[in-house]
Amino acid sequence: MFEDKNGNPIYFQTQGPSSISFRNKELLGHGTANHPDGFGSPIGLLKGIKLPIEEMSPTDLEHYGIIEGKTVCLTFESKVQVAGEIITGKRNLQGKIILISFKNCTVKLGDQNLFTPEWGTYDMAVGKEIVSAYAGVADPTQFITENSIPQKYPEINYSKQDKILFGYYKKVRDIRLKGTLEVSELKGAFDLLCYSHPNDWLLPLEIYELIPALEVDFKTNVMNHLNELSKREAYSHLIKDGLALL
Repeated sequence: MFEDKNGNPIYFQTQGPSSISFRNKELLGHGTANHPDGFGSPIGLLKGIKLPIEEMSPTDLEHYGIIEGKTVCLTFESKVQVAGEIITGKRNLQGKIILISFKNCTVKLGDQNLFTPEWGTYDMAVGKEIVSAYAGVADPTQFITENSIPQKYPEINYSKQDKILFGYYKKVRDIRLKGTLEVSELKGAFDLLCYSHPNDWLLPLEIYELIPALEVDFKTNVMNHLNELSKREAYSHLIKDGLALL
């Protein structure tokens, strides 16, 4: 990325295989095979022209000499210069120009060459600014990389104790889904949990949420258990946050 003295981007340049897309769809003829070494383009307005290229009508483009078959030298406010013969352009569905292709093209910023004719066709994306950026590809169906191939992960072998704990979670979930609460079942689940998994803090929170208000002793018992667990630094903020949500 090239910036002006105020830190504003004036020219972007990708590295490695690149594709050009519009609305998450790769433009025909502008995949990684066409841009194996990257893709660069100026950003901003043309010098002395307040109308962005993407907003120009066919009449405006003709007025400024931006038409197929014509050799032009486009100078941007950033002092980036694009000089070459216009081959063609691409428009979106609204008829606005989004890409201009040049042959025999030289792109310069001062004395620095950003593109030279021997590199081939120069494709210039049209836009006065970058409004957002994110990591990833616009059209993943066309841009296959090693990272985009689904990875296989080894199967987790849960211990017998883990499976017992999962059983308690299922039991409490079933109690919740039944609609009619049996407090004795909830107490039984809590007692088993305290016996075999006294350090689990999440399920006691769920049990506490389900206890009816009239079951004061049961609620107090579960709260005392949570208070003991919260004395451990690793659990403290988790339990406090959970109780705050309840």
